[in-house]
Amino acid sequence: MNKKISIVLFIIFVIASLLFITSYLIKDTKRINSNYTFSKIGNLSFEANQWKIVYDEPGSPALVKYLILEKNSQCFDKPCSENILSIGDRVEVKGFLEDNYVYVASIEKIHNLQKNDNSLIFDDSFKDNICLDYCGNGTCEEIVCLGENCPCAENTSNCPADCL
Repeated sequence: MNKKISIVLFIIFVIASLLFITSYLIKDTKRINSNYTFSKIGNLSFEANQWKIVYDEPGSPALVKYLILEKNSQCFDKPCSENILSIGDRVEVKGFLEDNYVYVASIEKIHNLQKNDNSLIFDDSFKDNICLDYCGNGTCEEIVCLGENCPCAENTSNCPADCL
């Protein structure tokens, strides 16, 4: 009788394990093959050993979502690594939102408006960009607003002329 109970318990364990593994694989496949549930433009920040995006929506400034970088996450058309991300980068993050976390599918850098002879020249391939590049004006723009016509965030990586 004990042998039959052991066999039944073993079979139940195997079935439960298979169900768990299958549900995990389905969830992972859904993330890869489904439409993104999060797509926002904002600035990268790093705090408490965690990358995050700070963005705004009408009536709600400075919203924050924490970024989960997975092995299939792409940053600037390359596999993500912390070495390519810089605090203050203006980026578009696409991925899958779960609670306050975004499982990142891709991060693309948003190119800035550029100054030339005291006038602004817009790079037509990036029409969604809304921050202004003031690198070289002598002031390190570390803390910036996230609205239209705000300066782009600067740091020692993207504007050493102002931030050293």
